[in-house]
Amino acid sequence: MDEHSNHDVAWTAVLELPPESLARLEKEDLARWRQWHAQAVAALAASLHAGDMSGEPAFLTVLERLGNRLLLDDPEGFATLVDSVADVPTASSAARQLVRYFMGVALARRDQYEAALAMLDELLADPALDDYIHGRALNSRALYCRVTGRLQEAMAGYQASLTLWQQQGNRLREGLAWLNLGNIAHQLQQYDEGETYLNQAMACFEETGSSQWLAAAQSGLGLIYRDRGEWSAAITFFETVAARRQADDARDSWGRILTNISETYLMQGRLDEAMQVGMAALAALETRVYRVDAYLALGLARQVADDLGAAREAFVTALDIALSIGRKDILAEVHYRLGEVLRRLGDDAAALAQFEAAVAVIESVREPLRDEGVKISLLGRWQQVYEALVLHCLALARVADAFHWAERARARAFLEAVEGRLEEKAEAPTPNRTMMIPPDTALLSYFTTGVLDRALPWLRQLPSDSRLRQHLLPPARTLLFCLTADGLAAQECPLNPNDLLWDSPREDDRRRFLDTAVQRYLHDALLPTPAPSAHHVIIAPHGPLHEVPFAALLAANERPWLHEGGPLLAYTPSAAFWQRRATRFAGSTAGQCLTVGYDGPAHRQRLRHTETEARFIAVLTGGEAWVGARPKAGALPERAKGCRWLHVACHGRFHYDAPLDSYLETGPDERLTARQVLAAWQLEVDLVTLSACQTGVSRLLRGDEPMGLVRAFLAVGARAVLVSQWAVADMPTFLLMQQFYHKLMAGVDAAAALHAAQVWLQVLPRHELLARLADLPGSDVEDVPEGPRPFAHPRYWAAFILVGA
Repeated sequence: MDEHSNHDVAWTAVLELPPESLARLEKEDLARWRQWHAQAVAALAASLHAGDMSGEPAFLTVLERLGNRLLLDDPEGFATLVDSVADVPTASSAARQLVRYFMGVALARRDQYEAALAMLDELLADPALDDYIHGRALNSRALYCRVTGRLQEAMAGYQASLTLWQQQGNRLREGLAWLNLGNIAHQLQQYDEGETYLNQAMACFEETGSSQWLAAAQSGLGLIYRDRGEWSAAITFFETVAARRQADDARDSWGRILTNISETYLMQGRLDEAMQVGMAALAALETRVYRVDAYLALGLARQVADDLGAAREAFVTALDIALSIGRKDILAEVHYRLGEVLRRLGDDAAALAQFEAAVAVIESVREPLRDEGVKISLLGRWQQVYEALVLHCLALARVADAFHWAERARARAFLEAVEGRLEEKAEAPTPNRTMMIPPDTALLSYFTTGVLDRALPWLRQLPSDSRLRQHLLPPARTLLFCLTADGLAAQECPLNPNDLLWDSPREDDRRRFLDTAVQRYLHDALLPTPAPSAHHVIIAPHGPLHEVPFAALLAANERPWLHEGGPLLAYTPSAAFWQRRATRFAGSTAGQCLTVGYDGPAHRQRLRHTETEARFIAVLTGGEAWVGARPKAGALPERAKGCRWLHVACHGRFHYDAPLDSYLETGPDERLTARQVLAAWQLEVDLVTLSACQTGVSRLLRGDEPMGLVRAFLAVGARAVLVSQWAVADMPTFLLMQQFYHKLMAGVDAAAALHAAQVWLQVLPRHELLARLADLPGSDVEDVPEGPRPFAHPRYWAAFILVGA
């Protein structure tokens, strides 16, 4: 017979049984395990009250063991336990610190997060705090920071506790830190990173035999699989964990898993089951903090079922709970969901108030953040809120408001990275302050909504006619805000932005837009009607429109938008970014031109003209050329500081998976990456020209944040960058750059110089080209395309764009 099989064994067995026997009892008869531990805590507490301090070590051990179990299974039971021991007299600092820590956690379990944080902060300020309690307090504080919307504090706390547990060799607690990091990565839609963290957590829990925490990690992985669209795998995880939680009578944990299952059923189109399981989740949940999630899931199911009144009721309840407990991490979603239902019910004013409240929450959470990656992830997570607000403002004919919110939703971290170098911040365009646009300038600011982002694979899994997709994703629209000296106008372009997406981003080639029929269609769809009579046109693309070569768009007369006598084109990440550049930079005449050229290694396809290009431009501008195999990377950042123009001609490569590892090959085994530029460069140059393949290609993160070489050079101080949108041919690129710098040296600005060079290359006659090539070393006339104007096709001249000027 097992030593714990007799149910009449006294509670003192808790102090006498070996650990393996207690673990077996916990697994096989959890109710008796809890009963014995509760009796032991009560008896030992009574002895301490009576002045017998000999039982304090046993009290500490049993209290922690029971408290840890109740934390997972019975939040109210945990709070009751802590109340019962709050005034127990103890002699050791370890006991006092544990009770104090548990008191802070109990406050959080009763949804008093600010009070809990205050108590934990007081505890963490104790210089004599035990390392074990220190690690636990760091982790708990981070959890409550996450719930209350202090995202960066949460991440820092989890990292600090992870380091502490790893130093102590405490694998169980290390696993909890990995678990929390995985959950926060999921919240930020960083699914690969989250999966890595959760697998680390599972390894720790398997090693320590912690089946309860292993189930929690499995639940976290289920959420990641769910949001990747791997719904069957997610359901398998959830159902396994749910069965375990139900068997343990852990009702609150069981209710949380049921909420996850309900949401997954809804994604699968199992609407009735989603609502049934959602109701069961609400019945099981004992703490209010996760009832918010359950009401949200149930409200969305009601909304999809067109029961808008019931959906509104569920969302209002979720909002009341979230506000009462200060649960800021989910508050924006609650406001947004309620606003969407109110909009569908025709209450436009109330819907607008909810959308604006959602954005106010997002902005307040974002404001204290300093980490660029977290900023981007946070705003990307809530992109649809801004989209809904922009569309709703336009529906109410509030064009200035719509433009303001569109600006708040795009390239924010990029602008802030630039502002971080400067003394004062630019004001974003606001409804009450019109941007100052010169009389000869038009700014075309595009904004796309309802784009099926690759970062949200589960949305792409939904059928196009899915009712859930229609309720979760704003309608697919392409909007154009046109700013001129006469004011602001808005129009909707007849283009679904999803039609521009490419199935495989790694094989994406923007030259697909050079098909004549596509060029005509995009010209008519994207350019404003009527066209502004502006000499300078600044284009702020958005979403898939970043891939469109606007200069090559064809009018009905078969003339490209960029033509002799046509407008001068330049690009900007946002209107606010352009405004910042226009007011901050007046141009420079100081310094000289530094050119860098490298044809490439002999064992690969060498370029023929890049080093010649670098030498030519250096001579033309009176600058300095660094060419050939000489090492350049080490000295280049310092040397480039004092230049007016920096020109780099070499091989270039864009990396989709790691866009900041996109590089310029400046010498043998020498690659200058965007990451290196961001880390070590500081520039005050007027122009950086990257005369290489794909230097203007960026990976767009949600929130329209471009990642690549363009971001790097603009962020470290370049006023403008001249870059390519696809793989460019060596010979026409050299010819284009010759003309460009001739115009610059003649005193015209960069936009006018690029326009003139591109027009010149379009119409360059064959005989003149051949005459030029006769004097160009390494040229092969066999490489010249057929036709009287060999480089008239936009593949040769339209790749290069000017960004930032």
